[in-house]
Amino acid sequence: MPKSKIPPKGVAEHELFTDTPTLPVRRSRSETYKTVYSNNVQVGVSYYDLRIHFNDVVAASKESIAVEELITVVLAPEQARDLLSALQRTMLQYTDKFGPLRPAPSGPAKETTSDSDKSSAT
Repeated sequence: MPKSKIPPKGVAEHELFTDTPTLPVRRSRSETYKTVYSNNVQVGVSYYDLRIHFNDVVAASKESIAVEELITVVLAPEQARDLLSALQRTMLQYTDKFGPLRPAPSGPAKETTSDSDKSSAT
């Protein structure tokens, strides 16, 4: 009969099954879990880690852009590399399924004039 793959209490699965290529993952959500929408990302780097700052651009004009900082995720360089790989695979799957991405906007939308404004300018 095969051994159980459930580790004893207090022992992480990765400590017991390092020779097993794929392990079952048991997930649970923390009390502070939340989903965040972000339309702006900034990345910072140091020798020890990478910081990904997720923000929300709440307003933009010709004079200024209002950005609300939402959350920062700090990763070891190795985890950042793995995240990059996962994002690349996921983006390939996305574009295969839905087609190419829209081009990024070049800046705040230009103000348009009404037809009455156009006629008075001539």
